[in-house]
Amino acid sequence: ALYVTTAGGDYPVVLASNASWAAAVSAEGDGWCTVTPTSGTGRSALTITVAESTLEAPDRSATVTITSGTLTQTVDVRQMFMPTPTYAASTQTWTFGASTLVWSDAIQIPGCNKDTYANSDTEPQCRSYTSGTNTWYYYNWPYVNQHAAQLCPTPWRVPATSDWEALIVAADPSTLTYEWELGGYANLSSVTSIYNVAYMWSSTEYSSTYAYRGYYYAGSLGVDHTPKFYGFQVRCVQ
Repeated sequence: ALYVTTAGGDYPVVLASNASWAAAVSAEGDGWCTVTPTSGTGRSALTITVAESTLEAPDRSATVTITSGTLTQTVDVRQMFMPTPTYAASTQTWTFGASTLVWSDAIQIPGCNKDTYANSDTEPQCRSYTSGTNTWYYYNWPYVNQHAAQLCPTPWRVPATSDWEALIVAADPSTLTYEWELGGYANLSSVTSIYNVAYMWSSTEYSSTYAYRGYYYAGSLGVDHTPKFYGFQVRCVQ
């Protein structure tokens, strides 16, 4: 599947074939999703173009179908809502020890909540959880991977594993304030409670189903890897 933000763009696809082929976009993509070229022979480079969405609720999907004789291959295209994040560049930041890295507060995505979720290693998902006057926001790794540029706009970035390792070297964990563990983590398929360990995603993939995370728990900082479908917070770094 191809997940696209509201900004749209051009997305290359390499097609390997030893015969003639044809490509077409389903009716759901009329007016906002196109593929070029629409036919060819042998190995080819295709481009799927998705227009910018100005809809208030712009989640939409279409299917690109490539046919060669009796064989077909499909690419599911989904354009997803990406509201403007609120992050600590405008609220609170931290630096630690001799490190030159600046860390942000946990990112908040207004409207990042839906009625149903399925734990997924591939489909971007996010969710909020409210208890009393507090609201926390959680994202699976595919969401972080697909929306990194929107979550942490330049000069910010989603921290790599090496950034978390640098934090471990530079920071005295006892200097981390309680804000670092607020909200913990959640199971996105059913957010009925949150856990008190502060796990936060890195941008670094471990395998097709696992990614690295940094954590702060019981006065300790660390890095390990975990299934991509879990719901963790995100902090930007620069």
